[in-house]
Amino acid sequence: MIFDQAVDRIRALARRRGPVLASVEGRPGLSPLPFVLQATEGARRLVFEPPALSDRANMEAFAARLRPFAADAGHAPAAPRRGRTSARDLPAWRPWAASPGSPGSGQDWPSVLSLLLRSAPLTLVVNEPKGLAAANRRFWRMLGETWIAVRRRSQRVHIVLASEEHGLGRQLNASGSPFRDPGAGLGPRPAPAPADVVQVAPGSHYDLAAAFPEWRGRDLLLGWAVFGGLPSTWLAMRSAACLAGAPPGDLPGPAETLRACLSRADGPLASAPRDHLERRVQKTRRYASILSAVARGARSWGQVSDALGPGSPRGATGPYLKRLRDLGLVVAERPLGAPRSGRRTRYRLADPFDAFWWAALHPARSEVLSSVGGASPWRGGTEPALGQALDAALPQVCRNFLRFGCEPALGAVARQAGPLWGEGCDFPAAATLENGAVCYAHVHAGPGPADLSELKTLEAQMRRTRYGRGRQARIRLLVSTSGFTEALRREAARGRYVRLAGAEDLAAAPGPCRS
Repeated sequence: MIFDQAVDRIRALARRRGPVLASVEGRPGLSPLPFVLQATEGARRLVFEPPALSDRANMEAFAARLRPFAADAGHAPAAPRRGRTSARDLPAWRPWAASPGSPGSGQDWPSVLSLLLRSAPLTLVVNEPKGLAAANRRFWRMLGETWIAVRRRSQRVHIVLASEEHGLGRQLNASGSPFRDPGAGLGPRPAPAPADVVQVAPGSHYDLAAAFPEWRGRDLLLGWAVFGGLPSTWLAMRSAACLAGAPPGDLPGPAETLRACLSRADGPLASAPRDHLERRVQKTRRYASILSAVARGARSWGQVSDALGPGSPRGATGPYLKRLRDLGLVVAERPLGAPRSGRRTRYRLADPFDAFWWAALHPARSEVLSSVGGASPWRGGTEPALGQALDAALPQVCRNFLRFGCEPALGAVARQAGPLWGEGCDFPAAATLENGAVCYAHVHAGPGPADLSELKTLEAQMRRTRYGRGRQARIRLLVSTSGFTEALRREAARGRYVRLAGAEDLAAAPGPCRS
């Protein structure tokens, strides 16, 4: 469902009739390119993957791809519309509208980029554009000048930049960005940001269910808690299971699949998160320490700072956390209803697989690397680690349930959902629903079934929070993957605003409300 939302947002941008500049950003291991291609399918589209060689090689490859689109357009750039530009604007684009033989001759980037002005309508998709900028530091300025010319002519040229990292959109929209038209800020209204930013987060357990319908109920939740929301991890998982003897059209349970993935010392899951980190930072020691600490339960700034060791000053934590957040590996959460300027922040890893890997697999790397003859490197330690991974992922499962799948049980999905904590209360998930009701979720993570004491704990915390106070409908949602006692079921049947959700309910495909 998270992936569907990303595709819908990109598709909405692709339907605009005027110029569009979009930065679609994933995170290490999650390339947004497949979602961009899905959303722009059927458009007059040019997809360019920079060869990331010399600047001239990049330019010649781009020119070779772009020239046929400019030739197919069959006409020179249209003259600017009256009233949209003035004489002082002409120098920005007059050199690119020279004689027919000069644009795109391959001599320099401005002449190549000028072909965009002759190619409308066109959707240009550039995958990992940092390869172009790395070879030529002036690339962004030259592309920005071309983009301003496109905007002034109101041509239907859509430039979509797909990156595996966050931050490009923020740079494109910065105050000194070359994509900002100086003349656009002279009007009565402030100029809009040049670029639309779409960030693709790791998928929910519903996205995993769409990709692998073999897993249902608790197996689906456990599979998402262990293998996370990255399609690259899912493909590696299925490949390892097939190599271990699983039929191509079938997938064993999460525990068996994990054992298959770890049966070889060079298996696909042996070091993927660490490899992603090493490709993006120079020295990994402190970054890895923070990731391991957050995966094992560090939530506050102080707890994360302690992971760097006693000799590190508290101020050293900030740059490392910021870099991890920019990479999309760490998420900073704030409770619902809290002001953005407040300091109440908790940290978690964005993808459950990263949390599982840094908490359970990274400490066991010696066993993983020394496994011989297909023996399980964990031997008897697999089951406890899987149970801990599911317990750690349940808060996010609840939020996904409230955002996408709770309509049959609660009557509407969430308008906003997130964690909620404060003095005397700590809910892993809460939400304001589309019908105006407020829902508070309490997770029972124990070996036995949830009983009436869990409901009493939930109601006691409700009385201590101000979020949702005054609402007519305040729903108590009790979540448990180990069942409910009969007394609690009877109480839920009598209570108008008490709901129970087990593993089957959390993993069920979203559907229309049932009366």
